[in-house]
Amino acid sequence: RREQGAFTLKMDFTKEEARKYFDYDDGFLRWRPRDRSEFKTEKDFLAWNKKYPGSVAGSIGSKGYRVVVVRIDGVRRTGLAHRVVWSWHHGPTDIEIDHKDNDNTNNRIGNLREATSSQNKVNRRQFRDVASPFNGVSYEASRKRWKAGIRKGSGSTVTICRFRCPTMAAFAYDREAASEFGEFAKLNFPRPDRSTEQVA
Repeated sequence: RREQGAFTLKMDFTKEEARKYFDYDDGFLRWRPRDRSEFKTEKDFLAWNKKYPGSVAGSIGSKGYRVVVVRIDGVRRTGLAHRVVWSWHHGPTDIEIDHKDNDNTNNRIGNLREATSSQNKVNRRQFRDVASPFNGVSYEASRKRWKAGIRKGSGSTVTICRFRCPTMAAFAYDREAASEFGEFAKLNFPRPDRSTEQVA
């Protein structure tokens, strides 16, 4: 991904660049010491290496993602921290990186996964009205029923079924969402992740 602005080049870091400038620490990127060749003066070199190495890199941007900025070969480069974390471990990717738990600041590598744009959009809350405590469930006052519905890739919403009980509607939504979207489904009652369980 490359986007050339007036002063900043936005593109993914290579694995080598990510590991040169950052250490990975449980979801955070921490600055590594910098070489003298990257600074114009000895004073700047000493000041930077006194202040920054070991500190958390970047800041939270307007869209809720952590952003890092570093000057490489005289060019100011910016990167989304979760994409830099991915590059640090696996190298750059041409597709989107999804936060499994929908927390844009949780950049632990186990919380990140490659996703197409449509898969990334799925891992967000489906519709629900103010009366409903559940994802994909709304109340139809005219029928006095709770409706489970799912938003397909086309953007249209398909009714699954209606129940007197909102919890039953929520379970019905979960079954349909798991079948339709697999691991990217945003469920009301998430299933245990067996892959993370330890075997005695």
